[in-house]
Amino acid sequence: MEKIEANSYGKLNLFLEITGKREDGYHEIFSLFQTISIADKIVIERKRGKVKIEFSDKNIKIDNKNTVVRAVNALGIREGIRIFIEKKIPPGSGLGGGSSNAAAVLLLLNNFLDLKIPFEKLWRIACKIGSDVPFFLFGGSALVMGRGEIVIPVSPTPHKYFLLKIPKINVSTKAAYENLTEYGDKSKIYAHFLGGNFNRFINRLEEVALKLYPELKEVKKEMLNLSDFVLMSGSGASFFAGFKKRSNIPQKEGLYLFEAINRENYFSNFGASPSGKASGFGPDIRGFESSRPSTKNRGE
Repeated sequence: MEKIEANSYGKLNLFLEITGKREDGYHEIFSLFQTISIADKIVIERKRGKVKIEFSDKNIKIDNKNTVVRAVNALGIREGIRIFIEKKIPPGSGLGGGSSNAAAVLLLLNNFLDLKIPFEKLWRIACKIGSDVPFFLFGGSALVMGRGEIVIPVSPTPHKYFLLKIPKINVSTKAAYENLTEYGDKSKIYAHFLGGNFNRFINRLEEVALKLYPELKEVKKEMLNLSDFVLMSGSGASFFAGFKKRSNIPQKEGLYLFEAINRENYFSNFGASPSGKASGFGPDIRGFESSRPSTKNRGE
């Protein structure tokens, strides 16, 4: 095999609660993640010489802070491959593009180069790269806790379609957390999750983003005219409206329709199934928790 390619899907935070600040300086999160069909395309091929990493977006810095560079370095690969990533997920949109790229590269290289790295070791590497990276080793729907290292896959949500508004605003995750002044209660939002009360979900960082970027208030107002389930994803600036049926989705200029990607379809994109039918892929459906790795880079 001389080349392998796959989609690197984005995610939504269907809710995001921040329950406090940890001793290590990070924040304790409780969130429901969902992979959706917006995706970058990753192509990996054999090539003589040193590793070459390229992005279609020339504004992306390819340095030691880049999540893909960190993934390749963590696997100890120094030569023999070229990685090209065609970017469709806007940076700073709250859709997890950089974290998704890192996880996809870990999974693809493990298979492409027949590294035979156990999933749990890949997961530990992911934890060190960034807070959202571990989730993208699972895909589908999952509760995510801690600083992102605790991932508990759950059954697919009833919302299968999402209309997205992606403003041309790059929200700083660092600034969003620094301006956070109020924490929430995990049990309250978990009760709404168990009861299926999606219209009661919140994103604790949304209020912060609306203060930092007042123009986002008009985006939220526009989206609330479409659905009773509207939230910002991550630290923003994307807003989504959720729908259970395609027939209920209005057509509106400037909005993009994406579908939920369940775990089975997520892994089939990589050529495997979640039950672990192919080497290098497919964790058992269970949650993992790390030993709280010390890393200075966030991945939210």
